[in-house]
Amino acid sequence: MPSCHPSDSGRFRTSRTPQHVTFDCRMTWGNVTTTWMLANSALGWVLIAPLWATLCQFCAAANAQPTSTAITDCSLVIAGGTTAALAAAISAAKFNTSVCLLEPTDWVGGQMTASGVSAIDFAWHTLTNPTTKFVYPVYKYARQRENLTPLFTELVSAVGDPGRCWVSTNCYSPGLLLDKVRPLLAGLPTLRVFYNTVPKRVTVRQSPGAGDQTVTLTSLTAIQRTPTQGDGYDRTLSEDLADWYSERPSARFDKRLLAFQPAAPGQDILFMDATEWGELLVLSGAPYLQGVAERYDGDISGLGGNETCGQSATYGFSERLNADPQPEPPNPRPRDFGSFFNFQGYTWDKIFTYRRLVGGGTNPTTGDLTLQNWSGGNDNAFAYLFLDKQTAAAQAASDWRGGVSVDALATGEALAYGWHYYYKAHADPGDRLTLDRATWGTATGLVKVPYIRDTRRSVGLGGFVMRVADISGWPDPAGNMTGLAYPDRVALGCYDVDTHPSPKGCPMPGHIGQYYPILPFFVPLRALTNARVGNLLVAGKTMAQSFLTNSATRLHPTEWSTGAAAGAVASFMLQAGVHTTGDLWADHLAQAQMWAAKATPARWTIEGRLYPQ
Repeated sequence: MPSCHPSDSGRFRTSRTPQHVTFDCRMTWGNVTTTWMLANSALGWVLIAPLWATLCQFCAAANAQPTSTAITDCSLVIAGGTTAALAAAISAAKFNTSVCLLEPTDWVGGQMTASGVSAIDFAWHTLTNPTTKFVYPVYKYARQRENLTPLFTELVSAVGDPGRCWVSTNCYSPGLLLDKVRPLLAGLPTLRVFYNTVPKRVTVRQSPGAGDQTVTLTSLTAIQRTPTQGDGYDRTLSEDLADWYSERPSARFDKRLLAFQPAAPGQDILFMDATEWGELLVLSGAPYLQGVAERYDGDISGLGGNETCGQSATYGFSERLNADPQPEPPNPRPRDFGSFFNFQGYTWDKIFTYRRLVGGGTNPTTGDLTLQNWSGGNDNAFAYLFLDKQTAAAQAASDWRGGVSVDALATGEALAYGWHYYYKAHADPGDRLTLDRATWGTATGLVKVPYIRDTRRSVGLGGFVMRVADISGWPDPAGNMTGLAYPDRVALGCYDVDTHPSPKGCPMPGHIGQYYPILPFFVPLRALTNARVGNLLVAGKTMAQSFLTNSATRLHPTEWSTGAAAGAVASFMLQAGVHTTGDLWADHLAQAQMWAAKATPARWTIEGRLYPQ
């Protein structure tokens, strides 16, 4: 009898006799197994063979195992998807470090591109000392070239401000930045970018007696997907997330397993969690914080607060202002969000120009393109993205899928579509506004992945986290002009505390709602470490920091600065043979700071003076 079954190569071969045709394919989906069998006469073979072949191909796709490739020539493996990850990869490669950057989408850059915040968030605030009345224009120093990573300044200056928006000095279409970044990456021979690649699992080695850092990451297995048709962004993330993290090829994606590991046991390899979702922290069993699981600022006990209450994630999208009314299909994800949508006292044109990406004048004009990221619109205040820690750990132990709520993703997508149709219905141009489906590289019109404001955050060496007290205070020219000058400072940051609670109404500790006068601040080396995993660095939103501190560090300039510093520090560790960040802190701090200073400033320039002096 003919049968359909896998060969050693994973493909299906066929056989038959003149008497019967049998299709026998067993497919397993989760815990459900389905078997098809089809039999007929020799005459039936002619009629059934095409259907049989199709079913056999379907069966093969469902049961085939992806090829596995060992990647053994990368000294630094960065699990990325963020602005910090891009900065770290470039920084390390400029030190001739062999770097592998895992990018979950087909665009590097995180919030600067794929996550849809192509409006650079520089600090905007001014502080006035309530006692001395001294006025301190924080925004002025936050935007000075001397206080920014040189490459960041170069890229932002190159894209300019074609949108003439009013939330930023630089609003641009993401393609403009990608056009600058891609040649830059191509010119770095020691850097490889693995696009459309997500972490799946890690292996670790226990090192008893090695101080607090008792765990070493030994390998990272990732899944790289290749679209079978098109570019793979014709569906929303909530629809495709399971496929992204599945090892099996599908009708949409071919898959390749990549095992990042040293060429031989004992060889040095470093890993960096610069993901949007803090994935390596969970997979490696590293200590981390999430949401407002803290009773006070800097609390790492995990005994209070609420780990499923945090900041909202946002699916950005763009709208175009056309000369004439344009037909549009109805809302593809209709959902009742009650009275959530609102203009918050602004007129339609102020919202349109808030993050406008292409614009010719002060007011909206025909042909203009805007980015919608509005707290009364597509900010997902209905569902927190991250699973609780216990559920995430269970997923990591069985079948890792990012540790996020698919329902929260779907809610965010529906909210984005809902805001588009609400805004269109209440804006003066009405049907002249259309959802743009070209700017963000997706057929859905939504960004590839949502913008993340807070995520899983490392607990650093010795239980360290950056506290909001370390970055705030009233300015005083006779003394206090910056945040705490940590002895291990390696990067700079500056932005006001900015929280967008999600889900709305979730209980937050009292200190979250207080006012904090944020000064130009420093980022220490300890913020780039993990207390338990010795060869793991973190950068960007995954840094060792409190919930409130994260709300001031999550913006583009600080993410880039921390990423650049982390890439430089990793390069020093590898070239100096320093095996753990604990050893680095204890024995090589000054040298690590010197390397970081080559990549990004670590002292503030304020009115021509350096701080600390």
